Amino acid sequence: MRAYVIILLCLLFTIACGPKKGYEGPELPPEQISQIRFQSVDNVKVSKRIVDDTTAPVRGIDVLPDVHKFQLVGKVVGPPRRCNVRTTFNASGYRNCLEKNSYCDCFDYLSVYKDCAFPVWPSTCVGAISTLPGKVYDIKMYLEQDRVYVATTVRESSGQPAFGKCKAGKQQWESSSNYEGTGRSTAYQNGVTGCGY
Repeated sequence: MRAYVIILLCLLFTIACGPKKGYEGPELPPEQISQIRFQSVDNVKVSKRIVDDTTAPVRGIDVLPDVHKFQLVGKVVGPPRRCNVRTTFNASGYRNCLEKNSYCDCFDYLSVYKDCAFPVWPSTCVGAISTLPGKVYDIKMYLEQDRVYVATTVRESSGQPAFGKCKAGKQQWESSSNYEGTGRSTAYQNGVTGCGY
């Protein structure tokens, strides 16, 4: 009974977590198909991956060797351009500490936040990739010097098997607010030299 459960779990894991089958007919061995995978890049959030009019999951798609059209839709996030540091001071907590102790460090009651604005480009990349049997192809969208590009590579091989181009939409701005922490070292690291109470 336990063996059946293990086999069932393995089958479910393979179906749910494996790449999508992008061809008709029976399952073929890896040496007869082409495997297209999508590389993740830190500053890129891809929301849609399409290969030959088929939506592909993050984990990729297996196709028959041929020329395949692909499209990546998402947004590329640039590095923070404008950051401001702000603080909040827990005055009541500091007063309570002073009532019980002869010394309290005010920086322990100072919370430091960093608010940053960063550029975002809504982007679409389209292209075609010529695949061979038994090969794994990686496709990624990336940002370089405020321009959006698409690149493909063949694992364990050389050459560029694809061509593609990207169109970035009008630059937009998004913001984030990050809690940096409390304490004297956190404050100093962020340019805060006083508690401001």
